[in-house]
Amino acid sequence: MIGTNSDSYNLDVSSIISCLTIVLFRICINFFFCYFNPDNCVTIPFIRILFFIPLFSVDIVLVVYFYTFYFVYCRMKNFCNIVKDSTNIINCHFLYKTIAGLTEKVKNGFDGVFIVSLLFNAPECMASVFFTLKQIISDGKLFKMSMNRIMFQTSSAFGGYLTTTQSLIVIFSPAFSAGLLAAEVQKIKLILHDKLFLERELKHTKDIERFISYIEARPLRFTICKIIPLDWNLPFIVLNLCTTYLIVVIQFTHLY
Repeated sequence: MIGTNSDSYNLDVSSIISCLTIVLFRICINFFFCYFNPDNCVTIPFIRILFFIPLFSVDIVLVVYFYTFYFVYCRMKNFCNIVKDSTNIINCHFLYKTIAGLTEKVKNGFDGVFIVSLLFNAPECMASVFFTLKQIISDGKLFKMSMNRIMFQTSSAFGGYLTTTQSLIVIFSPAFSAGLLAAEVQKIKLILHDKLFLERELKHTKDIERFISYIEARPLRFTICKIIPLDWNLPFIVLNLCTTYLIVVIQFTHLY
């Protein structure tokens, strides 16, 4: 595709390693928690064990989407160099149309996975912060607690925050690679404007203008359910919503 070897970025190996790393990290966090609090692990309900299976599955799917967008970004980066050196704008236009069509087709299944992951992990993030604040207020100062109590709360909070942090990183990773892709498309648009400025033949000028218009109509900027932008603004939007609802919960529960 576009004169580039599909194995040049080792995406298959990287995606497999990333998926295995995420699963092993969650297992290590659970082991860490069980080490400091074995009673909860021995008496853990079977239904909670089953809950980890879809959790791992969603993580793996999100990692696959991250590498999918990153794969397209790598191709688009090479395509940017091709557009810069090419004199056949019509062929470049056709290649861009093909890439955009395939990417949008793959992205169609992303919205549902992301919404499910967000519904599970955003409340988890808010709950971790809320219960930490509640525990601090109920127990008073740290030096008044027993050593076992301190170790238990430290391990619980640390494990919970690590798990939440990993979940948020996995959720936002496709948005990061999608943002890279959108930025690369803007570079192509600037290159075409530079070509248009230097072009003197009327036919080539019309071809370039047509290509620019197509990019403006199909800029590879994705949204989730046609509402939430899938770009670098997504983490700030989600964290802003979590902070807002956390403040509302604190006010309703009269935590302070």
